[in-house]
Amino acid sequence: MTRPHEKVKNLPTVGYEAIKKRRKQRARRGVFAFLAVVTASVLLLYLFTYRDSWLVPLTDAAADFRNAYTNTSSSGFPISLNDSNAYSFTSFGDGLLLLTDTYLYTYTSGGRQLAAQQHGYSAPEKSANRRRILLYDKNGTNFALYGKSSNEYKGRTDGGKILYASLSADDRAAVVTTSQKYASVLDIYDRGGEFMIKKRFTRESVMQVCFGKDGRTVYASTLGFKGGDIETYLYCFTVDSTDEHVWKKTVGKNVMPLSLSTARDGVRVICDKGLYTYAFSDGERLGSYNVSGSVVSFAVDTSITALLLSDYAAGKYIAVCLDGRGGTVSSRIFDYGQTKFTEIFLDGENIYCLEGADFVLYNKMWEEKRRRTLSEEYSSFTKIGGDVFLLGYNAVDKITFN
Repeated sequence: MTRPHEKVKNLPTVGYEAIKKRRKQRARRGVFAFLAVVTASVLLLYLFTYRDSWLVPLTDAAADFRNAYTNTSSSGFPISLNDSNAYSFTSFGDGLLLLTDTYLYTYTSGGRQLAAQQHGYSAPEKSANRRRILLYDKNGTNFALYGKSSNEYKGRTDGGKILYASLSADDRAAVVTTSQKYASVLDIYDRGGEFMIKKRFTRESVMQVCFGKDGRTVYASTLGFKGGDIETYLYCFTVDSTDEHVWKKTVGKNVMPLSLSTARDGVRVICDKGLYTYAFSDGERLGSYNVSGSVVSFAVDTSITALLLSDYAAGKYIAVCLDGRGGTVSSRIFDYGQTKFTEIFLDGENIYCLEGADFVLYNKMWEEKRRRTLSEEYSSFTKIGGDVFLLGYNAVDKITFN
C-alpha cells in the first residue's frame, strides 16, 4: 500500500504517439456511430412519412399469408347461409363480403373464409372499396373500418345518429349524422380514423357523398326545401379548406337523388327523374337525361351508365345506356311478360342482368350476347373477374361466365 504523496515505481509509461493513435480510433468510431444514428433516423422518418405506400400492402399480404395457413373454415361453393339472418353482399377487390345482422364474413373468390367478425350493430350498413370495408350502425353512433381479416379501427360520432357513410378509394370515411342544431352534419375521417373536418348543413339533409380521385375533394348531394318545393343540390368542397364550399349547384326541383359518383367526364348524379353530369372544376352542367317512368335499377361505370326504367301504364321496361355526360348511347323496350329484371351490373361496356332464373349478358347497345338458365332464382349478384356470385335464399353460389 502506498503512502500519501509516495511515488509509485516501476509502472509502464505510454508514449505520446500511442495515445494520439488511440484517440483517433475513438474519434473515428464516434463519427461512424453518429452517421449510423443519422442514417437510421432519416430512414425511419421516410418510412413513417410514406407508410401508406408500403405498410398497407405489407399488412394485407401478411394477413393473406396468415389466413392461408391458419384458417380452418370450410372452403368452396356453395356457401351455406343461416336462414334466420338477413344477408347483403358485395365484392371488394378480389374478395367477397357477406354482412348479416350479427357478423361480417369475408371470403376469397375461391370460397375460403378469411374471417367472421361480430360487429354488434343493430342496423349494420356497409361501404367498400377494393381493400377495406366501412361498417356503420345506421341510426346509431358507431362505425369501424375492416380489412380482409381484421378490424383496422373503431370510431364513434360525437353523439349524432349516423344516417349514411361512404368510403373513399384511399380509406377516408365520410359519415353523415343528425344534429340538434343542424339538419345534418358531415364529418370526414382520415385512413386511421382520426377526425379531419366537419361540414354543417342548416336546412338541408345530406343524401349521398363521394370522393374525387385525389381523395381530398368531396362531393355531396343534399335535399332541402324552397318555396314549398323539394330542392336537390350538389356541393363540392375539399378537406384542406375550412371554406363553406368550392361550389354549389342546384340539381332540380322535386327530384330525389339516388346515387352520386365520379365518372370520367365529371360528377354524376342519378335521381328519380333523370341523370345529371357536372364538371369537376366549377360545377358546370355538362349533360343530362330525363327519365320517362320509374327507376327500377341502375349501374355505373367510369364511362357509361345503365338505367332500367319501368313504364307501369304501358307494361314495359325501358333499358337505357348513357355516356359519361348523360347522352343516349342506346335504348331498348322489354315487355313485362318478356322478361323479369331483378338487378343489373356494369363491367366496362358489358351489362350483366339477373332476370328471374336467367343470367344474361348484353353489350352497351342492349343486344343480347349470352344467356344462361340457373337452377333457381336469386335475389342479388356480384362479379369478380370471370366469376359471378349469386345470393340465394340459403346459399351463395358461383358460376363462371366469361
